[in-house]
Amino acid sequence: MNLAKREDKLRVIEIFKESYIANPHVRFLLGDRMLALRMQLLASYVFDIAFKRNGVYLSTDREGVVVMFPMDKIKLSFGEKLKQLSMVILAFNLSRILQIKQIESEIQQVRSGKANDYYVWFYGVSNKGRHQHTARELMHAMFQMAQTLEIELIAETSIARNKIIYERYGFETYKVHHYEFPVYFMRRAHTTQKVN
Repeated sequence: MNLAKREDKLRVIEIFKESYIANPHVRFLLGDRMLALRMQLLASYVFDIAFKRNGVYLSTDREGVVVMFPMDKIKLSFGEKLKQLSMVILAFNLSRILQIKQIESEIQQVRSGKANDYYVWFYGVSNKGRHQHTARELMHAMFQMAQTLEIELIAETSIARNKIIYERYGFETYKVHHYEFPVYFMRRAHTTQKVN
């Protein structure tokens, strides 16, 4: 796993679009109209915010991406809030905006971790990468980093199958909320065990 460079942005966006096209949380946020364009706007925003925090990582085969950074870096600057507002207006399903605001606020309140724990914002693998060892490489690299830094990993997923996979890799589900989609709040505790 390698820290992404600015010129990797288009590759990250493509992976995001392929891996999140069927994600119920993302589909709720964006709606169905002009979905490809809206996903591109959301992915571009995610990349820009995370890149400033040194939080975008590509698998060595460039078929998978992890966006993660310390919990204390989640808070947005004034300029980033303006960028977020622009993205919301252009990409989100505005007919649901009040519901989206309430749900996202609740998710932020439930999310728990220490300041230096890493929040896994997005984790995705391209269609091609699903048939390789890309996902496993990314998971192991994340765990190695967590072990080295002695931190927990904090994540959410709205796909039950992904929850099961996360749990196989040592994550625990500490809370579940049900909206028009489920949100599984997950964490993987710091361990001193060797990562295989």
